[in-house]
Amino acid sequence: MSDIELMNQIDAYLRGELSPQERADFENLRSQNPELDHRVVEHQNFLNQLTGYGKQRQLKADMDSIHEQLDIESLKEAALPVSSRVYILWKKYRSNVAIAASVGLFAVLSTLISTGYFNKTVSSNFSALRRELNSIKRSQNELKKDMLMPSKGPVNPGHFGGTGFALSSNG
Repeated sequence: MSDIELMNQIDAYLRGELSPQERADFENLRSQNPELDHRVVEHQNFLNQLTGYGKQRQLKADMDSIHEQLDIESLKEAALPVSSRVYILWKKYRSNVAIAASVGLFAVLSTLISTGYFNKTVSSNFSALRRELNSIKRSQNELKKDMLMPSKGPVNPGHFGGTGFALSSNG
């Protein structure tokens, strides 16, 4: 029997295509010839590997078709917790935030220094100006009060009259 015929018979045996008589004869031959038994086992392992490889390829193809139908970005947004989004944004833009904060801080400090905010004499001038403004405000309020209320005089002037006499020590 040639190698090709032997392989075809081993394939038919493993697929269960032999008649019961042929199957019994093949098993008898297999038990008598260890080389044939070894070839059957090798061929069965080879077929199992081919079947496993085919199933793996089919699974990959099925998974690829499923992934093509999915909207990964919307699933990712729905699955990620909020804190994770904040963390992702922080990691992405932290250098920009640091630069903006340093520019803002520099602008505020330079403005305060240029206006003399840290200079004590300017502060004392503002205090003196505030005191003077408050005294002017008080005097204006008093003038308004005097203008609105008439000057106070007797509310009910009375008419008096009467009699009297005088005594003297001379008589």
